[in-house]
Amino acid sequence: MKKKFTHGLGSILSRSLMLLAAIAFMNSFAIAQTQPCTNSVTLWAEDFGTGNDTTSHPDATFTYEPTGPLFAEGSYRVASNLQQKIEWHNSPDHTGNTDGRMLVINGDLGDFFIHTITNQNPFSSGAYYFRFYIINANVPYACFGNPLFAAVNLNAEYQDGNGNWIALQNSPNIGSQVPTSNNPVWIQQGGTFILPPNVVTNNIRIRLSDATGGGCGNDFAVDDFGLYYCPDGGPLPVNFLDITAAQKSTGILVQWKTAFELNNKYFNIEKSTDAVNWTVIGRIESHGNSQFVQTYNFYDRSPVVGNNIYQVRQYDLDNRSTLSRIASVKVSINGTSATVINNPFINHINIDFLSKNSMPVEIALYDMAGKQVAVEKWKVASGSSRMTFTKAANAGRGMYIMTIKGSNNEVIFNGKLIKQ
Repeated sequence: MKKKFTHGLGSILSRSLMLLAAIAFMNSFAIAQTQPCTNSVTLWAEDFGTGNDTTSHPDATFTYEPTGPLFAEGSYRVASNLQQKIEWHNSPDHTGNTDGRMLVINGDLGDFFIHTITNQNPFSSGAYYFRFYIINANVPYACFGNPLFAAVNLNAEYQDGNGNWIALQNSPNIGSQVPTSNNPVWIQQGGTFILPPNVVTNNIRIRLSDATGGGCGNDFAVDDFGLYYCPDGGPLPVNFLDITAAQKSTGILVQWKTAFELNNKYFNIEKSTDAVNWTVIGRIESHGNSQFVQTYNFYDRSPVVGNNIYQVRQYDLDNRSTLSRIASVKVSINGTSATVINNPFINHINIDFLSKNSMPVEIALYDMAGKQVAVEKWKVASGSSRMTFTKAANAGRGMYIMTIKGSNNEVIFNGKLIKQ
């Protein structure tokens, strides 16, 4: 098994030496790891070594089961293949080296791994980041299609002068559930923790705890642990890949993608006409933690004539934020267009207009036999506007045709609607 290592951290020189040593060490599993923050210093790493045989681990706290199917809840072994029960995925470890091992667990409620990092010099105050990789051992049809899902909470603590363990700021980090999948999928999880100023400690402890009780489905493996000191602050919670904006009907569709998300909470969509003054026009909840490309959409129903400029600001669980680049659409209006917002509808029908000039319109609702059910006449303002058709409230359930005509009897909109 690969030997763990610890380092002193008390000065710029010592951090530089540690970084050189860390680079040499990390070369053995560079496939699985990248440095998580600017000028990061690796304090401890564990990839569980290599070998075809199973073994125990001194930091694992569940019951070690050396052979046979891993049936017992709250049991573990270090192995080179995830398939320690016949119905589990046949998967190698996350590191990717030959006969690489991982910590395979039949879960139960409570701590399953505790490791203490000891420094010769006191730890520097500031940001520390811990990450690991986790995989759900089960396929989707396990447990008759109703499995429990593993969720791992991460605790980071320092030891005070009296020997007490005190939580770092942002600890515990509450892990999200790890879903089942048809194919084995490793997911990165972790968190940033803050050691407060004026704290003198030579010991930091990492505790991984299974937040799901024993039962069918709470089975997983973890691999490639790493604890890092981030002198310039913790890692950014989101890596934006792209943001686009395009006119769609009477509105603008804003779309963005993220390469990964860490402790992400939500996105604010901000809009401007001059790229100086910004207004929040919407909020989208995030996926939380993800190492896969995620795509988000927001529809701006009220564009302005001229420049519509957008940016997305992400907020994590600690209220840190990152900002995307901008995307813009120049809206020019040559006539009048209309979009029905709520189809199917219940009583009222909301309609968005985008019109070059103020103009009268007639909105008529017909049943499928061609009989007019309701009609309203409006005056649509220039630019973007929303109006509500109210005379459909007494219509019965079913399918209808709505036609919107302009001042010269030209058809602006003609389409099928369903009343629920």
